[in-house]
Amino acid sequence: MTKISPQVQIQNPIIKQDKYAGIPKPYMDVAEGMEAQFIGHMMAELQKTVEKNTPDTQAQAYYNSLLDGERAEIMAKTDTGVGLKEVILDQIYPKYMRKPIANNEAIGQYQNVSMKDTNSKRGDTNE
Repeated sequence: MTKISPQVQIQNPIIKQDKYAGIPKPYMDVAEGMEAQFIGHMMAELQKTVEKNTPDTQAQAYYNSLLDGERAEIMAKTDTGVGLKEVILDQIYPKYMRKPIANNEAIGQYQNVSMKDTNSKRGDTNE
């Protein structure tokens, strides 16, 4: 008799880094919103190219526009999307500004700045 060993799942050792880690939420919201608008407009234009046997009623047209809007938002929130979000983020929040600061480092920077301000003698004389 041969024993069948249980299947062993090997997890991927490569840790995926979040490419949007150092970007504030308002900037992400703007970039996602603009990409969603672009995708929604693109989908609306694509809908016009489809030939239909009967024209849509107002209710069907409204439903299709809502559906396209939801699809566009879902596509914009994914990491892949159409790539417009990254282009917009590069313009409004460049990569050199995206360095995340650890909490300890941020507190240390704040304390150093505040200590320099209190130790400075500038302003004591009428220069």
